[in-house]
Amino acid sequence: MGFLDRIRRPVLVLSAALFLGTSDVRAARWLVVSSANAPGDKETQWRTDFTGINPNATDAAVKVTLLPPGGDNSALDINADVTLPARGQNSIPNVLQSLFSRGGSGALLLDSAASGLVLTSRTYNQQTDRQYGMLLPAIPEAEILQANETGHIIFVADSSRYRTNIIYVNASATSGKITTTLYDRNNNAIGMLSRDVPPYGQGQFNAFSATGAPSTTGARAEVTGTVAFAAVATVIDANTGDPFAVFARRGATASSDLLLPAAVHDTGDKGSKFRSDVRIFNPGSDAATVTLSFYPRGDSTASPETRTVPIPGKGLAVLDDILLETFQREKAAGAVRMSSTRPIMAVSSTYNEAPEGTSGQDLPAIAVDQLINAGDVARLSSLIGGAFRTNLLLVNPSATPLTLSLTMKSTGGQELAKKNFELKAQSMDQINKLITDYFGLPADTSGFLEVTTVSGARGESPQADPVKYWVTATVIENTSNDPFQVTPSIERKPTPPGGGDCATFKMPRTGLKITYNATSPSGGGETTTTYTSVSETHTEAQSVSPGPYGPINSTSFLDYELVDSPYQGFLLLKRVEIRTQVPVLGQLSVVVTFSPNLLFGPGRQWCTGMKWDTPSVTETVVTTPPGTTTTFQSPAFTGEVIAANTQITVAAGTFAVGHSRIPVWTADGIAVSEVWTSIEHGVAVKQVTTLPKGGIETVELVKIE
Repeated sequence: MGFLDRIRRPVLVLSAALFLGTSDVRAARWLVVSSANAPGDKETQWRTDFTGINPNATDAAVKVTLLPPGGDNSALDINADVTLPARGQNSIPNVLQSLFSRGGSGALLLDSAASGLVLTSRTYNQQTDRQYGMLLPAIPEAEILQANETGHIIFVADSSRYRTNIIYVNASATSGKITTTLYDRNNNAIGMLSRDVPPYGQGQFNAFSATGAPSTTGARAEVTGTVAFAAVATVIDANTGDPFAVFARRGATASSDLLLPAAVHDTGDKGSKFRSDVRIFNPGSDAATVTLSFYPRGDSTASPETRTVPIPGKGLAVLDDILLETFQREKAAGAVRMSSTRPIMAVSSTYNEAPEGTSGQDLPAIAVDQLINAGDVARLSSLIGGAFRTNLLLVNPSATPLTLSLTMKSTGGQELAKKNFELKAQSMDQINKLITDYFGLPADTSGFLEVTTVSGARGESPQADPVKYWVTATVIENTSNDPFQVTPSIERKPTPPGGGDCATFKMPRTGLKITYNATSPSGGGETTTTYTSVSETHTEAQSVSPGPYGPINSTSFLDYELVDSPYQGFLLLKRVEIRTQVPVLGQLSVVVTFSPNLLFGPGRQWCTGMKWDTPSVTETVVTTPPGTTTTFQSPAFTGEVIAANTQITVAAGTFAVGHSRIPVWTADGIAVSEVWTSIEHGVAVKQVTTLPKGGIETVELVKIE
């Protein structure tokens, strides 16, 4: 894709919002589905603590807005401000009482202009001498389900042991409806409930009694909405009141290669007895065959023990006490890799089985291609001392051993201890009592952990795939032995390209004139662009496109740099300016700058199989008129070169092209674009974008001069 054309869609989305007199550009936003300061069923007493990590060199402000249940919250007027210290952590105990001086419950809407924040909450049942709880991470806005999108909750249960509540939040300023349907393991609908939800409204219900579903421990739920929304199931032990959380996830997150970081059937510290129940869902209509491979703790296992599980289309595999019942292991712990003939979703509940009831945590299976890359920074928040102990679970599914650097930091961001950990190839390992026994720190130490890679970043060949790993913390309350798991927040670092077949792409020449025809559900038309100036650091181009009141003329200015090492000519975008002459409205100017520079993808050298991770950056947008300045956080994304040198025929002719796939952030959410780029001309020949709300947008080159 040419340098101008790569950003054409995001810029047009921004401009369209300005023409309408509104703007979708704002600070980054997250949603905590539930928080509480209230009594519940079975004499439970619910509280929520809020925690944020700020990896930046300056303090970060977070605006916290409470969304009480049952009402219209469109005013967004119950607010409090929280400051996260530079390179530090801030924890707010009993957030509803501390920030808002109120009881009850509600969702939390979080807004901040800062980049890279790690925001989580912990909701727990506070008993006289112990706690039972779960971690509820803040959901980034890009991961919120869109209107008419289906979310899958693959572990709901009702029995003498369990009850399940479903909590939902309308993430928009308009009223809508949320519909929940329960299915048994064979995809038979067993219950359904539709509820009206006001703007930014929150609600909850018992998943079984409210939908009329019969009791079962092998069920799942599908949730849909007429508005953007988030939903989570909390599965609660009837005796201890201990919850674990299972979030509604879109079907696109399914993968044919998943990693469950830990499963166990063994005794633990303080008389605990841990077990793991697993649910695997096949969201497709065709049957899937899943191969489960077990990697015992502490061993390097090139040929793991396997089991095969068939799952029909839309079926749910119910694997209770998986190590004992499926692998016949009476005393074991380790990781389970799931290789499937069809994309699947999986989650486990790992719990302590005690006379007074169970207490446990959810552990979702992670798609292998979403694991932590060597070079990334992983951060784990909410590591609490005092009445808690922390165990660290580490998994390396690759054939390359890793040396990891583990750094424990205080809430203020000071380095407390740092050690290297050797993680064997194809293994799972566990560090018990991380804070006290491993780092040798006082038992009341609280803070967060940073994990980076010291060695083992790539194989011997420079074209080898990057090594990936995973790390999860389980924080365990000493009296109840109740764990909650802390999923890492990953700061993605650019990955140097790999792959085989390569091609060198030319830049667009000065004077090049190209015409595109666009078709989409909202309309289309032709746009003609002429490159008036092209250099190694700057491009200018003039475009004419159709508008509602006549042709729209615009001039684009791009400042960038081509980095030779280590990214072999990757494009780092610095600044974009669009000056547009709009009939009736006059001249508009939009200037976007990036901090740090935005890694946009390969510029000159493309190789088949090349992948790159673009981290989130701060974008500053200056719009004239009226002369406003807005900052927001762009989402991180992963791009891929499918083929570096292939051919395509379009209306303008046949071209030797590179074929790439990149996510694109639109006003409606994340879209995915497939792009074919001319090797000779350095411009897009064709672009096909799957839109977040359904439908396809196609842009095709029809003329080149």
